[in-house]
This record gives sequence, C-alpha cells and structure tokens, in this order.
Amino acid sequence: MMIDRPQFKNILAKASDTMTKEYFKYLDNMEIFDALKDEEKTLLAKALLEKPLTEHEIIFEQGDKGDMFYILVEGTVQVEKDKKKVADLKATSTQPQFFGEKALLNNEPRAATLKVTSKGATALCVDKVSFDMLLGPLDQLQKRGKDGTATVQKVGAGGAAEGRKFGLINRKDLKRLGLLGCGDRKSTRLNSSHQYDL
Repeated sequence: MMIDRPQFKNILAKASDTMTKEYFKYLDNMEIFDALKDEEKTLLAKALLEKPLTEHEIIFEQGDKGDMFYILVEGTVQVEKDKKKVADLKATSTQPQFFGEKALLNNEPRAATLKVTSKGATALCVDKVSFDMLLGPLDQLQKRGKDGTATVQKVGAGGAAEGRKFGLINRKDLKRLGLLGCGDRKSTRLNSSHQYDL
C-alpha cells in the first residue's frame, strides 16, 4: 500500500496534534504554569522536546547552571543533595513528575543532582532561552496571571531586535559544517553559529 504526500502530511499532523494535546494535559496539571493562558500552554506544548534517558545517566548535578526545565513522563530518577539520596521521582504517562522549574524563573544553580535509576526514562524539556523567546519570562507571566490582560514582552536571543526571532549573526561568526547540495551555479551549505549551535 502506498500513500501520497497529502495523506502522509495528514498523518503527521494528526500525530503532532495528539502529542500536543497530551503535553498540554501535563502542563495543565502543573501549578507553576497556572498563570499561562490555554493558548500559551499550547505553544509551550508544541515546543517541548522529547529526551530519552538511559540508566545511570546524570541529568544534571547539584551546582550546575540551571537552564533547562524537565517533565519526566516515564521512568524513575533519584534526587541527591550533598551526595545523599533524598527522594525518588517515579513517573508514568498519567502521573508525570517535573523538576528544574527554578531554571525558568531565575537560572538558579541546581539545588540537587538527578540521576536515572530505571532501565530507561523519557523526559520532555524546554530551555529558558526558548521559553522566554516563545512566551516571555515566567515570573512576568505569573505576575500577569491567567486572566490578566497585560502584555508580557518576549525576550529575543542574542540581542534580537523587536519583531525578530533571533539576534544578528555575522557571516564571519559562522562555521561551515558541510555541503548539502549543488545545483545550477549555486550550492547550499550547512553553517553553525557558536551562539546557536546545532
């Protein structure tokens, strides 16, 4: 059986919508996001990245810079403070656990070390820069509240100007990663900036 391009795109869109609705439910049950409007939670749900984790993997260590928020949807992680176990977080798709929320508020150093103790685990994550670019700073969203009408200014990355998604990147700052293809007197190259590494 073969499917054509429109059917394939439709299948992908339905799968994406299903995942967005599932991720929205996770966000909707987290007190830290009570101040977000439904459309903001939907945007955040679409921005979450799925991260598979392996047994004994250290997600972050106490004292590390906090720059990522996690929602554990499958597996178990051990929480250690000063090298002593203080808790286990066990997550399922119906009872997710979250950690690293202080990273979204103020980039505080990590208060604990988190290590995967199950055979494998799955987490959804978003970094502070992406969160601030998408919705604006979480502390300002919380001050505004879910029913508030104040506009929260989104924060651009790398000095982005008003209305721009990314900051200015100079060609001299790019590193050539490879050649993607050549055509009629033109070529397409893959470049990376140290500011926005791939």
